[in-house]
Amino acid sequence: MRWQVGPEPDDVYWVAADVGWLTFPIQAVIGGLANGMTIVCYEGAFDTPTNERFYQSASATG
Repeated sequence: MRWQVGPEPDDVYWVAADVGWLTFPIQAVIGGLANGMTIVCYEGAFDTPTNERFYQSASATG
């Protein structure tokens, strides 16, 4: 993950993978935390309850 993403200090890492897929625990949880990053996890559809949900989630990280 370090060479793939190139994390820098104070980065917030968001993996766009369902938490049930193997990509999520390997890339986000293990990879992100092993490199000292803050990670954002979201389960569910980004258009529920409204189409603004994605932007609300993204703005809450910064």
